[in-house]
Amino acid sequence: MKRPTIYLYFIFAVLFFTGRAQDFNDDAAIWLGIKVEKKISKPFAVYLKHQSRFNDNLNSYSLSYLDLGASYKLNKHVKLIAGAVLSRKDPFYELYQNRQRYYGSVNLKVNIKNFELSYRNQTQVQVKHQKGIEYEIYNRNKLSCEYELNKRISLTLSEELYLPLNYRDQIFIDRARSYVSCTYVINKKQSLEPYFLYQTRFITSNNRDFVYGINYSFSF
Repeated sequence: MKRPTIYLYFIFAVLFFTGRAQDFNDDAAIWLGIKVEKKISKPFAVYLKHQSRFNDNLNSYSLSYLDLGASYKLNKHVKLIAGAVLSRKDPFYELYQNRQRYYGSVNLKVNIKNFELSYRNQTQVQVKHQKGIEYEIYNRNKLSCEYELNKRISLTLSEELYLPLNYRDQIFIDRARSYVSCTYVINKKQSLEPYFLYQTRFITSNNRDFVYGINYSFSF
């Protein structure tokens, strides 16, 4: 596929998502993330991630989380990941909530010329401290298609579904996320990824989030 055609598809996806945001602007948000990864050996690495989320149409600092995890590459197609997340909802209010999350995932990928197709299956258990302890168990499925324009720039489209495993109601999908992003490699150790995310939360009254974010990664 010619590169001008790839550009057109990517621009169309951005306009499609942002157009939906303009029509149904339930909540606009900005998410800012940073990731530091240390390679212990060729297949094994540990990482630390932090993210700050500004929701309610950017009027409140609604969530802060810290994610500590490890990854292991079985081969060039399969990677295993496990980690734990400590998050605080509404961190600057007296009624803030602490949450813990534990997760494990299997990542599969295949490369076809300049394309990388990947699938991630993740099971997570989230513990919420709110008038007692509540547990939320999800199976998260994410499918991504990445196109490498050159050695520095790549474009990615992704779709993710949250499947609840412990709800009594017969709800098949809790939320859906659509991503469009562009990754810019600064050098061998650093990269930036601006993105747009459109999220629909079905269980919580069909709320929709329109998220503009950027991730910074540092690997050594």
